[in-house]
Amino acid sequence: GCEGGLMDHAFQYINQNNGIDTEAAFPFTADVGDRCFFMIAIVGASCTGYVEFSSGDEVALNKAAATVGPISVA
Repeated sequence: GCEGGLMDHAFQYINQNNGIDTEAAFPFTADVGDRCFFMIAIVGASCTGYVEFSSGDEVALNKAAATVGPISVA
């Protein structure tokens, strides 16, 4: 979500709001103090859940890439 933070916070925000806007509808501005703005009519993506696995676990990474979908790494 907004106000920085970890990826899991962003995934929770997307899940709680049933989606996230497109970048065209709510572009990144890098301004301090901006609040999140969400219009459910302009959903660009949704998140039904996420999992975490240990750093350096290539077997888990390969399995997730093959069975789960997009991978976020930080």
